[in-house]
Amino acid sequence: MRVELSKYEEQYVLGKGWITDWKYPNEETLRATISNPIIRKPDKNLVFEKQDLLSIEDHINLFLPFPKSHKDELPYKRYEQVTFAGIIKSYTRTDGSNDWGVFPIAQSKMHMEFWEMTEYVDSILNNYDNGSVEILIHLEKNVKPYILHLEEELDEAGDLLPTFYHNYQYYKREIDAWKIDITQMCKIIRTIHSNRRLRRKCKLSKNLAKYIPVFDFDNPSVAQMRKLQKGINKKYHLKGE
Repeated sequence: MRVELSKYEEQYVLGKGWITDWKYPNEETLRATISNPIIRKPDKNLVFEKQDLLSIEDHINLFLPFPKSHKDELPYKRYEQVTFAGIIKSYTRTDGSNDWGVFPIAQSKMHMEFWEMTEYVDSILNNYDNGSVEILIHLEKNVKPYILHLEEELDEAGDLLPTFYHNYQYYKREIDAWKIDITQMCKIIRTIHSNRRLRRKCKLSKNLAKYIPVFDFDNPSVAQMRKLQKGINKKYHLKGE
């Protein structure tokens, strides 16, 4: 019985442990057993290892909304280390006694989204020639809106930001740096297209960049455009490391 956890009932926590087993108490809920979990008090300004320790348990149960009909699609492997974020709640065991477990909530995967965006930009740069208008299109239409999406997601996460990899300040600095770098990259491409000598050097026949709208991070009128962009690959789930 996780009596130590009862002191933090209904509180949001972060945890890390090893998934060793799972069962289905009902058709819609997966109960995952996490061995040797380390549970800490979330602080968006600190990475997980530096946060206040709340409890180290022999094991705990996570209750995940994962239908039994989809059990063949389970993304977990036994003895795989996992991270989780959720609310400590009490539940009734089969013998009628009370115990405490963690009921995960959707958590931001900022570290994965940054990685996906980096991969996306690298792919663009590797597949098109320097100064190509196709690069500009990708940057203005997809990358810039996605950077703004990351900024909004970071602010929305607030105190619920999971910091297993980086803290709030790190993500904020990275977003600001991405804004500067991508804006500068777009300016360079537009300069190449607007200069006849540079166009000849890059083997460009005409100034096509002038037909590509500029995405302005500070212009609220781009909000409608942003809604059309669904993100590069946004996912929320408990994920093994």
